[in-house]
Parts: sequence; structure tokens; C-alpha cells
Amino acid sequence: MTTKELEELLEGGIETPRIEYKGRCDWSVNLFAKGILAMANVEDGGRIIIGMEEKKGVGYERVGITKKEKSTFIYDNMRDQFASFASPHVKFSVDFACDKKGLEFAIITVDEFREVPVICIKASNAAGTKAPVIYYRNTDKKVESGPISNYHDLRDLLERSALKIRSRWKRLGVSAPDSVQKALDDELGNLR
Repeated sequence: MTTKELEELLEGGIETPRIEYKGRCDWSVNLFAKGILAMANVEDGGRIIIGMEEKKGVGYERVGITKKEKSTFIYDNMRDQFASFASPHVKFSVDFACDKKGLEFAIITVDEFREVPVICIKASNAAGTKAPVIYYRNTDKKVESGPISNYHDLRDLLERSALKIRSRWKRLGVSAPDSVQKALDDELGNLR
């Protein structure tokens, strides 16, 4: 990730459905599990940026991460520790970049689910997760990673999944019976 790309993510200093900020910290699956689960269910996925401290009432302040903190973000360890939390598998990566002032940040980029929404399969008091729960970056209140909490978000998630599965069927040359295909076309027609 380039400095310019990082600056675009930090611009404005507010969290969005696709951007979550975390303060300066070491990697801990318990700290990041809920955010990774939620970002996997958001359209186009999202990013968790480490090095942004929340300041009560004034948003976020850039603080960056230390070399020691950076050394804990080891992708293979992160992937192995997170694997027990999600079904299906979540694809994510970790990158590091400096802002225009030279502060370094860790960025976890989470891909959107491949075909079916990601379900949390591990209840953990330490991580604040419950199973089986679908986590999401909710849109009906302050943006946060939490259990899906409204019909709009749930419907969006299910429709995106249906479109992805339908697209795979088309690539494979599989078609549903005419009556089912017509019902799918009617239901999903506005989404194409």
C-alpha cells in the first residue's frame, strides 16, 4: 500500500462500513476476530487500520504503531489463529504503510465472502464473539462490528449471496427449471 492510498483511507478520520480503526496494539485474535468476521460480510470487504486512537468526542488521532507492535502482525500466525472463528474461510491480508508524516500503520484487508455469508463458529468471551452469529458492519446505528441487527442489512447480505451462487451456476452451465429460473429472475432482476 502506498502513502497516497493510506492517506485516502485516513482522510476524514471517521469509521465507515468499510473502514474500522484500532488504536496502537499488538496482534491478538481476540481483539480482531469480530472486525474480520464483520468485514467479510460487507459488500467489497473492508479494512481495519491499526494506529488510530479514539479521542472521546473528537474522533480519531493518528498515532501509528511501533516496531515491536508491527512485529506481532505475522500473516501465517494471524491466519492460523483466526481460522477457528469462521465458516466458510475468510480471505484477508496484512500490509504496512506510512502516512505523509512518516507514522507507520498496519492495515488488515478483508475480502468479501466468496459465495455464502461468513458465520462466527466460535463463542469466545475474550473475543466478544458468539456462535452461531453473522457479524456485520451495521448501518442502522453508529457504525460498528456486531451481530447483524436489521432487516435491510440481512436482506442485502442474502441477496448478494444469491447473486454470487447464481453467477457460479451460470459459469458452470447449470440452469434451474424454467419456473424456478423465472422466479429467480423476477426476484433478482433489479440487482443485476
